[in-house]
Amino acid sequence: MGPRETRRNEPETPAPGTEVARSRARVWAFRLVAAVGIPALLLVATELSLRAAGFGYDTSAIAEVDTEHGRLGRRNLKFGWRFFPRTISRSSEPFSFPVHKPPGTVRVFVLGASAAQGTPDPAYSFSRVLEVLLRGRHPASRFEVVNLAVTAVNSHVVREVARDAARYDPDLYVVYLGNNEVIGPYGPGSTFGDGSPSLALVRASIAARSLRLGQWIDERTASLRGRDAAPPTWQGLRMFLDRKVRPDSEDLAAVYAHYRDNLRAIVRSGLGAGAGVVVSTVPSNLRDCPPFASEHRADLAEDERARWDERYAAGVAHEAAGRYDAALDAYAEAAAIDGTFADLRFRMGRATERTGDLDAAREHYVEAREHDTLRFRADRRIQEIAREVVDGFGRADVRLADPAAAMDRLAPHALPGRTFFYEHVHLRFAGAYVVAREVADALEPLLPPEVAADGAAAPVATLEECAERLAFTGWDRLRILSLLGETFVTKSPSTEQLYYDERLAEWRAEVDALARYREREGAEESAAAYRAAIRAWPADWRLRAGYGNLLAGGLGNGAAAAEQWGVVVDRVPDHGAYSMLGTSLGIAGRFEEAIEAFGRALELNPLFDEGWANLGLTRARMGDPAGAAESFERALAINPQLSPRVWIDLASALVAAGRAEEAVGRLHDALGSAPDSAELRYALGALLAEQGRTTEAVEQLRRARDLAPGHAGAAALLERLAAEGTF
Repeated sequence: MGPRETRRNEPETPAPGTEVARSRARVWAFRLVAAVGIPALLLVATELSLRAAGFGYDTSAIAEVDTEHGRLGRRNLKFGWRFFPRTISRSSEPFSFPVHKPPGTVRVFVLGASAAQGTPDPAYSFSRVLEVLLRGRHPASRFEVVNLAVTAVNSHVVREVARDAARYDPDLYVVYLGNNEVIGPYGPGSTFGDGSPSLALVRASIAARSLRLGQWIDERTASLRGRDAAPPTWQGLRMFLDRKVRPDSEDLAAVYAHYRDNLRAIVRSGLGAGAGVVVSTVPSNLRDCPPFASEHRADLAEDERARWDERYAAGVAHEAAGRYDAALDAYAEAAAIDGTFADLRFRMGRATERTGDLDAAREHYVEAREHDTLRFRADRRIQEIAREVVDGFGRADVRLADPAAAMDRLAPHALPGRTFFYEHVHLRFAGAYVVAREVADALEPLLPPEVAADGAAAPVATLEECAERLAFTGWDRLRILSLLGETFVTKSPSTEQLYYDERLAEWRAEVDALARYREREGAEESAAAYRAAIRAWPADWRLRAGYGNLLAGGLGNGAAAAEQWGVVVDRVPDHGAYSMLGTSLGIAGRFEEAIEAFGRALELNPLFDEGWANLGLTRARMGDPAGAAESFERALAINPQLSPRVWIDLASALVAAGRAEEAVGRLHDALGSAPDSAELRYALGALLAEQGRTTEAVEQLRRARDLAPGHAGAAALLERLAAEGTF
């Protein structure tokens, strides 16, 4: 055996330090496992324990429920808890669809925020018109259009909705999104928390709250932070008044980047589920919606501001006198100093329109929107990104619908305004029809071949035909305008916009023109339209709900209304439907059944403030003032910003229960948050007068009369007290 062979068969001797290195590697591997693996196991164990204990909530946008109609997908009221405080959490409108899609059904999911949802009344959203158009074009096919849009959200939230919806065999996604990118959750203008420039941090935050452990931590943190604070209440656009974002803000770069990334993810969710995707542009009111807030450029010097103010005031004076050319000269001089003030650009647009230069007017109106520092409308860049994302996929099953361009073509002088919009972005029926037409045209090439062939020669339903099939009646138009008056027209920030008096007069004239529908004859005419629509589409629960509203609110027929709402709760057993069933039963005098319906509504949603208020009204009518007062108190504890009527109903219940002094105190509490309510002042004055506290009563009644000069009740009571010689 040679030397070479001997060495080959001998055991190898480790190089110096090799065993030490291996030992150290094993130690570090153990340390790594201990540092990462053990905490991970503990986290998993904690998560499983919390779930086993029933802690936390399902975060999916769609909840699955077993019913006598099979397993159905319905809205999850707790979905929004990851993004909003619970007392103001937003959700989609009620929906119901079979978890397992029936054969031959084309399932369309609509994704977006309040403009897609159909605010102020989802019964007339563009998704509803879209379903009418699709059914009319393809009468032999079955369409299921499910509106998953959620008020006040942006693409961070819709991304989650799209991912959840992908589990339910969609054929088509329709994405109508972009107005809330700045003010929605995680945006720089959000009132629900500070925005983040890091999309990774946003995703991590959302993911953490989807875990029970994350929910536990969030709940403990919120409890410590707000132990003594009153629950936040939903106040609409007023909530964002101090969340201004300038058009030159560095935060907008992150907003646009997030929107692009989220929109791509939404499209990918649809494609991954085998669905075609239509991304829509988002039009807004240019002509009849002045900016909500204006700010000067940050580096404007004091002497420049003085010159700007002088030129702006001169322009306003010329404009008021009808000297539009002179006004434009003054405004142009102001713009040369600072052209970023949104109100200035809107005034320039209005004056330019009056001179007949409509192309220049449009540019000024667009710039007014772009420089609005309360960014409630999708700006030019958001629209561009939507187009770029669609182009970037380069696929036939990802298409663009462009109602923004369509409205420019259809609006007088290419200036979309109140013909299409109620206020800044929410669609009137004519606007919903334009959006639905554009979306339907974009969807058509994405339909299954057998469905597309079915509609080869079918005519397209007209605006009037869609209104007829959805029972968009005069009574409903009046109801919606009245609702807008309560929630927007007479509230900040609308009251601070330019030309407010003029817009208020237009709204009042429109309401007055529909006054006949307040009378029985007009209500009966609308009821006939509902009956015809229901005969044509008996399975549509929204028609039943609308008819139930009309029967209860317009005709006072509680029994007939309860019959319609009974059909609704069978198909969509939602808390709002049960509450309306209870209200209808109460009108019919069937109080025990009404209490049972309200109990079901509040079981489904204990934070349903209007449900508690309606329960209070029913208990009052039953002759249970103590129970009524308790219910009203529950409603106001959840939302102190409810209508002054609820505070007055509470006071009435307290008086009936023999607690008149407490009633006075609660009305004073109400005036603390609504000092300009003539109704509250009148109610307090009347109550004080009944107690013989005449001096205090007169003070409140005079203030009510001053706040509402036409207030007949306050004037009559003051006259009576004067005649009695008590003041």
